Amino acid sequence: MMRTWKQMIHRKQPWISMACLAMVLLLLFSAAPWGVQASPAEQLAVAANSWSNRNPANPPPARAKHAMAYAENAWGVILFGGVDNGSLYLNDTWAYSYSANTWSNRGPGNPPPARGYHALAFDSANNKVILFGGWNGSSLNDTWAYDYVTNTWSNRNPANPPPARYSHALAYDSANHKVILFGGRGGSSLNDTWAYDYVTNTWSNRGPIGPPPARARHAMAYDYYSGKTILFGGWNGSSLNDTWAYDYAANTWVSRNPENPPPARFEHALAYSVGAGKVILFGGWNGSNPLNAFNDTWVYDYAVNFWTNCNPANSPPARFNHAMVYTGKVVLFGGWNGSSLNDTWAYDYSGIETVIYTLQANWNMISLPLVPTSTDPLAVFGGLPSPWYLFRWDPLAGTYIGKELIVLDPKVGYWLKVPTAVNYPVCGAPNGEAQTWIDLGLGWNLIGVPYQGTIPWGAVRVSRDGWVYLVTLDQAVSSDWIQGMFFHWNGSAYDILTSGGNFQSTFGYWVKAKLTGLHLVFLKP
Repeated sequence: MMRTWKQMIHRKQPWISMACLAMVLLLLFSAAPWGVQASPAEQLAVAANSWSNRNPANPPPARAKHAMAYAENAWGVILFGGVDNGSLYLNDTWAYSYSANTWSNRGPGNPPPARGYHALAFDSANNKVILFGGWNGSSLNDTWAYDYVTNTWSNRNPANPPPARYSHALAYDSANHKVILFGGRGGSSLNDTWAYDYVTNTWSNRGPIGPPPARARHAMAYDYYSGKTILFGGWNGSSLNDTWAYDYAANTWVSRNPENPPPARFEHALAYSVGAGKVILFGGWNGSNPLNAFNDTWVYDYAVNFWTNCNPANSPPARFNHAMVYTGKVVLFGGWNGSSLNDTWAYDYSGIETVIYTLQANWNMISLPLVPTSTDPLAVFGGLPSPWYLFRWDPLAGTYIGKELIVLDPKVGYWLKVPTAVNYPVCGAPNGEAQTWIDLGLGWNLIGVPYQGTIPWGAVRVSRDGWVYLVTLDQAVSSDWIQGMFFHWNGSAYDILTSGGNFQSTFGYWVKAKLTGLHLVFLKP
């Protein structure tokens, strides 16, 4: 059970200055050598959350301002148009197979006129890729449908299309069998919402309640599990970083207003990972030097309304005006970063999960229940409100180590100070080890909980001097190997965990070892 341990400190708040915090904890807890630490490679055994450059042998020519859609009932990714390095508008149609890693120039006989800044969406109910609008020297408002099987484009010529525009966004609402269009730029930025029905070949101006402010150069993706079309960012005279959700049945837009959105940007790309149930964002820029474009990868979870910067390995070079779709992997092609690009990248988000820390203002005692996507605290916690501080106890030096020298490790507990209360997400790979061994030095150790969820007291073991035989915590306490109390700072005092209680995910705990050569062993729940 948990109860307040008032005897452990003389004050109900941790001291504010770092020097005082280090001194008071040093006096409170005697310390001995920390023990052997896992190597960074062991700490960062992440199989997913990485981008890979596919390097297909025959990619399309370099371009930006193109559009792609994933035709899951056809051959794969469909690409149309864009602008090449010489500012020539294109009207070629390409198809990409992820499994074969090949691009094919489809060369249909009747393609739409050349253009850029257009948008595509795949109508899965009718097996057609839908194209609307764009720019080729003037704004366009034509509606085309591409059939992969017959390799034909058809100009649908609906009677009531939306006004001409470019830099708009499309997404296919599979629950309602409608292509959703929002915004873009005609004579000015727009904030109208339209829906296209392929069967009736009609566009309808939805006139929803509470639409987002007018904008262009934004991105949208349909969230299958929530049944909402998700919009992020764009430009309306300055770059934006708002998150909106459109419900077709209710005909309403809702500003989601998450706590920790990505930095403002436009000309980025979104794709929805059906396997993960998350919206993936990559790249874009904010209007500064193109060479300062973004190459960050963010994940949005509608259910908890959080964006998480997942800091994946091997990210593509920064860019904007690229295109991205989900095929079981997120596939990215082309874009602009000072010149047009024609590289093909794939991102694997599978196996990555997110934990959300509920942080109070001032000091928090935390741990990492996931293997982090980076061992660099600045990468993992850099989105926290400033100024923030992270420290771990180093018994050898008799002081705390600051964030600049820390290599993040799920086995370790940390002191994290933030200026204001905040909910903060961190993503990583679940710990796949059946057992996680934590070395204990003689005296007090600040440990982490290396698994997600609640870990019962009875699911933790203790080993001595590397013995294969493991004893329970209760046996280790009765043998006087360790003290029978673990301590977690709750924000105003320490709570005590004893036999029969549970270790909590994301918490850090003090534990006192009374012998050398001990190892705390967490068993995977």
